[in-house]
Amino acid sequence: MIPSAMEERNLAPAPPRGLSDLLDDEEVAYRPVSVLAVVGAALAGVSLLALVTPWLAPAPILATVVSWAAARRIEKDPTSQSGWGIAAAALAVSLLALGAVAVKQPFAKRLHAAAAAEVTDQFIAELAEKDYAGAFELTLPLSERQATPELAAKLYESDATKKESLAEFAGRAALPAGAGPDSLPERSGKPEIAVASSARVVAAIPYEVAPTGQTLRVRAERTGSSRWGGVSWRVLDFELVAPSE
Repeated sequence: MIPSAMEERNLAPAPPRGLSDLLDDEEVAYRPVSVLAVVGAALAGVSLLALVTPWLAPAPILATVVSWAAARRIEKDPTSQSGWGIAAAALAVSLLALGAVAVKQPFAKRLHAAAAAEVTDQFIAELAEKDYAGAFELTLPLSERQATPELAAKLYESDATKKESLAEFAGRAALPAGAGPDSLPERSGKPEIAVASSARVVAAIPYEVAPTGQTLRVRAERTGSSRWGGVSWRVLDFELVAPSE
């Protein structure tokens, strides 16, 4: 006997039941979005700024914790709140930002150390040659330096105020006896890098003065330059440290 169309429909397997079948339509419609998921999403957006703003480095960690907690809470009680997709997306973004920050920071510090060393090496070489005008120029922001050593020499000869500043600098910048072009202080130890902001970075680079065993600690600073656009390094300060006992 051939079953009728009505009987075929009755014999067909029932479709799987979802959450909307288990709850009243009114309950499904009015499930509130998890506040924790929304907060996690907001923190995930902020965590992306940590790639360009060092002081926001903890943001990806906080965003990861909050987003994970929101997703777990929704999974445990999906009938009372929604927003699992928001929490999951926020968690993915937070983890990506966390990984990017973890990779970027040591790489950026190596680049900063190399760039700062170029300036401090030149500074040491100028002192060894007793070219105090050239060394003094390296302590100035890029926008205030002269285009050529010849122009710098003329400026410090003709301007009484700058000549006095150069004389004061030369009085405290002389290297210890025995250090010179043939016996330059050499870099010793690892540079210390301090990132103050996305534009300002300070590097402290130690140099060993062979004749005396002293350490010349030179600090360099990277800042923005309004005239040239971009950033530049300059020598911030320096000091001789007695050999450790």
